[in-house]
Amino acid sequence: HPNHHRRAHAPGGKGLTGRTAGLNFDVRSDFAIPPDHPCLEGHFPGNPIVPGVVILDEVAALLEQIQPEHRIARVVQAKFLSILRPGEVCEIRLSPGKVGSMNFECHAGGRLIASGALVVNPERGE
Repeated sequence: HPNHHRRAHAPGGKGLTGRTAGLNFDVRSDFAIPPDHPCLEGHFPGNPIVPGVVILDEVAALLEQIQPEHRIARVVQAKFLSILRPGEVCEIRLSPGKVGSMNFECHAGGRLIASGALVVNPERGE
């Protein structure tokens, strides 16, 4: 994600560099997709909208940043409720879900953009 910024933080001033056995605290991170990002070409001419798959990719990138040993095994649920525009700052909120899962919400401009649940598995063989 070389063309946009990310700012991640956890409550209580915790850094996001340590590994944990599971996501046991809430995490928030901001991102913005720049207007010249290749995903916007043709999506849609004259009315650019950040594709849902790009938003999910940001959620996956945040998970990888905070827990490099875990990967998303499956998207259990994903709802896209509002439009995210290029350049608009979007906040991802991750929180613990049921065992082996996490919940996410993406907010921008006071709107809930997307929400859902992900099954997370540790990578094997590391």
